[in-house]
Amino acid sequence: MRYAEVAINIAVNKTFHYHIPEYLSASLQIGSLVRVQFGVAMQPAVIIAFHDTTDIPETKPILELLDAQPIMPPEYIELAQWLSKNYLESIGFCVWRMLPPGIIGSTNQQITLLDPKANPRGSLQKEIVDYLRESDGTQRLSMLRTKFKGRSLNATLARLQELGIIERRSFLNPPSIKPKTEQFVELTFPGKHIANIARHIGKSTKKADLLEVIATHAEDPIGIKDALELADVKSRSSLNALIDEGLVFIEKTPRGEQDLIFLEATPETVDETLMKWRGSAPYLRVLNYIA
Repeated sequence: MRYAEVAINIAVNKTFHYHIPEYLSASLQIGSLVRVQFGVAMQPAVIIAFHDTTDIPETKPILELLDAQPIMPPEYIELAQWLSKNYLESIGFCVWRMLPPGIIGSTNQQITLLDPKANPRGSLQKEIVDYLRESDGTQRLSMLRTKFKGRSLNATLARLQELGIIERRSFLNPPSIKPKTEQFVELTFPGKHIANIARHIGKSTKKADLLEVIATHAEDPIGIKDALELADVKSRSSLNALIDEGLVFIEKTPRGEQDLIFLEATPETVDETLMKWRGSAPYLRVLNYIA
């Protein structure tokens, strides 16, 4: 009899020995994921070694191979053993931290018809064999459960396996947890230019837009009508607000010409006012953090 040394995901820094049933002897490999009884519970375990003998007086059998393909290569197992030894951590903990999240969430079985000419006695056995023939000789256990819901499927499949009519191979369903994605942001311009665009950042307001238009014509005062059109402002209420704030003043012109708007505030005051009205502060904090 051969034995498998397995690692179980528990906080105990030791491995456990289970004997290998004859029907699993040709299927198990280093790194295979199996199901074992541990105490009163059923636990998944990873095979890390095989032995011809064991010091354990009585061993329990490996109950099931959960996937035909090993889930961990030997070099990963060696790394887990090294980590466990050098960092005094549970071997099971080290093994399981190398597995993708959700990999042991659920299993399925592939049922394969080995004898297409089989003619079993039981009615359910015949229906299962006929269904497998219609499915090109193979079908998933989950589909069989749907097809024969409410009937003694497990016992019937076990009997068909004993008779050598079918083969049952377990496999892992795809992990339910999707890969984690990370999004990154970066500036499309040098961070040193953030200060130059600070007053343009934030929410658009009529007062701020009008003040910015006037500020860009500080050297060449602009007429009231032209300023309102450029800022897309429909009424003079925003202009009156700028006058009340002491930011601009109006100079009358001869009849038939537009009255001119003169900027009274300093460039620093204009920048501070625009940033205040547009609520630029939180946006600037984000940009400076990214930079």
